[in-house]
Amino acid sequence: MKLRVLRFLDAAVEYAIYGVIFFIPISITMIGTFAGMAVVFFLIKKILSPDFSSIKANKMLFLFLLFFFIFMDLSLLNSGPLVGKSLKTLFIKWGRFPLFLWAIIDTFQDTRRVVKAVYVLLFSATLVGLTVFTQKFFGFEFLRGRILGSSSIPSTGPFKNQNGLAAYLTCVIPVVLSFGLWKWKRITVKICFLLITAVFILSSFWTFCRGGWLGLIAGLIFVILITNYYRIKKIFWFIFWTIDPCKSNSNYFTPMAAWKPEYKIARASWIF
Repeated sequence: MKLRVLRFLDAAVEYAIYGVIFFIPISITMIGTFAGMAVVFFLIKKILSPDFSSIKANKMLFLFLLFFFIFMDLSLLNSGPLVGKSLKTLFIKWGRFPLFLWAIIDTFQDTRRVVKAVYVLLFSATLVGLTVFTQKFFGFEFLRGRILGSSSIPSTGPFKNQNGLAAYLTCVIPVVLSFGLWKWKRITVKICFLLITAVFILSSFWTFCRGGWLGLIAGLIFVILITNYYRIKKIFWFIFWTIDPCKSNSNYFTPMAAWKPEYKIARASWIF
């Protein structure tokens, strides 16, 4: 009986995390609901069957989390009469995140579950790309059922504003592009991933968010550098060491003047 309960709790945590991944671009309420379910089921599972092997296998990560909470505890010294509310915020609002992270690490030790999580992410992201296209060409967003009017305004997708959509796509595009660059046995799979990547890049362009574009470019460079490092490293570092965009007089590079000191420090360092 206990084994059946543990299996149910384990599956409940797994699919609750899938729910969190799926609803990241769609609903904050559903994210909180599924995350809360995952934490509750996970705690019950650990009470019935204590197992801390995942913590032992990721000591450094949890050590950083411990230091994070220790430094947050220092803020309680200045709370004064509001120390009660500060403690409540610390353990209820912020304490759930380490628990949720622990649940993810403990649950996804199986490769098959990781693959399922990636499938859920890809499916959810594809829906986001499609809803951006319907918003752009038909004036409505089907995931939330919103009529957004003119197609000339920046695309927001299911998010509240274009910045949220741009940030989401900045994280998703490198993942999908990595699958597109993988050597698949079936060329149709590769083409599908590359087409989805193109849809996401267009969606990012339609947000008119310069920060999102910068993140997209950085993500694409990172993927290309990682997948072809040994072939293009000489060209990459030649460009990095010889080209200084801060010297450009064009309006496009004007904001980078603020980064000039940091850029010089990076070029002068011996880290690389």
